[in-house]
Amino acid sequence: MNLFTSRNFCLAAAFALACFVVLTPAAGTLAHLGIVGASGLVVGLITVTYTWPATGTTPPTEVQTHFQSQIIATVAGDGVLTSAVIQTNFATTVAELAAGFPLVDFEYLDAYSGDTAKLRVVSKAANTVTVGFPADITSFRVRVNRPYPSIK
Repeated sequence: MNLFTSRNFCLAAAFALACFVVLTPAAGTLAHLGIVGASGLVVGLITVTYTWPATGTTPPTEVQTHFQSQIIATVAGDGVLTSAVIQTNFATTVAELAAGFPLVDFEYLDAYSGDTAKLRVVSKAANTVTVGFPADITSFRVRVNRPYPSIK
């Protein structure tokens, strides 16, 4: 049986066109990603909840982070998506980024039995850190640390 028939190819192409990744900035954060199918239902959703210095799903502002040396957030996985963006508003310089800053620490919040070394930093930018994780992790805490004391 040939799976690459023109009918199957057309179905796959139609599905690919009907499904696309959408970035939904809920409450000012770039951390909510979802896959929207042809039905319009969101298949996956990552929730980032900030616990220091701001609380809730809205990331801390530059004013809130100005005298803070750390941002703390909890990431809730959905079993589908595998990355989240943590907004720091630290204004990390190019030189600080090149030196490896900001420093990122992880803490598991669930009874995860898989490979704990799979929490990782995907990328760092002036005001954000993107973290990656296996889809089967339900929740973990991220601490993003400034490269210098809290007074800049």
